[in-house]
Amino acid sequence: MSLNIATNNPNCLFCQIIINKIDHYKIYENEFVYAFLDLFPLSKGHVLIITKHHFSKLTTTIDNELQQILSASKKIALKIKAIFNPLGFNYLINEAKIASQTVFHTHLHLIPKYTQNDGLILKRSTIDQQAKNNLLTIQKKIAF
Repeated sequence: MSLNIATNNPNCLFCQIIINKIDHYKIYENEFVYAFLDLFPLSKGHVLIITKHHFSKLTTTIDNELQQILSASKKIALKIKAIFNPLGFNYLINEAKIASQTVFHTHLHLIPKYTQNDGLILKRSTIDQQAKNNLLTIQKKIAF
């Protein structure tokens, strides 16, 4: 597979960040990934971890690059835990505009949680029999 190196995509915000064409707050880098603070953080220490090669979404990203994102997220989370002591983390990847992806370059949001009401807030509802039936139908269609 031929890789589109990030520095070759001048229309991508994250590609431009990697080559320092846009101001940012870098916190980590290796051969495959680049990490920096989110300019619009959901909590203290909200980090974006991006691939150095340009892929527009998770499902088109090669496996090694995805593994590198997860490995880097673990290292960064451990450092944030040691410094700021959050109670937990959310690890979030959005794919497609409908799922709130705004920059079409593979990236993971590492969002520390300090209280129940900061960071990423998920709402849960109760499960009834109809919901269970729906889950069973979906399971039958997509299970391997």
